[in-house]
Amino acid sequence: MRPDIDIRSYLDTRSGLAVVILSSLAVLAIALLGGLLQGALIPEAPVDVELTMLAVSLPLTLIIPVIAVMMTAGEWSDRSIQVTQLQRPSRLTVLASKLLSTVLVVAVVIAASVLLSVLATWIGGGLLGRAPTSPPWTG
Repeated sequence: MRPDIDIRSYLDTRSGLAVVILSSLAVLAIALLGGLLQGALIPEAPVDVELTMLAVSLPLTLIIPVIAVMMTAGEWSDRSIQVTQLQRPSRLTVLASKLLSTVLVVAVVIAASVLLSVLATWIGGGLLGRAPTSPPWTG
């Protein structure tokens, strides 16, 4: 089982790289807009991390399934899975490796999205002179 090979093979394709770049730009734009414009649109309320995370979760509902399907089943659509099957003959191992690599990439995307949301809210609150409120799980 080699999830590192599956991740590299996904990112080496034009479509995989395009999806990752466009997804990253979309999440970055939504996080910045959510964090920076939140105080301007709702002047009486404190700048809240949860609202920024809610805004970022909307594009993630489209991005995560696209990445998951392309990473898991991308080679089957163009029949290049035959080369992978020749190199790693166990089909169950290949599928498990692809699923593990997908979970790893999605976990990185979600962690980066949360980090961008918190950072953008902190910057937006600082620019407006209001401290951002922390999420409820931090105490």
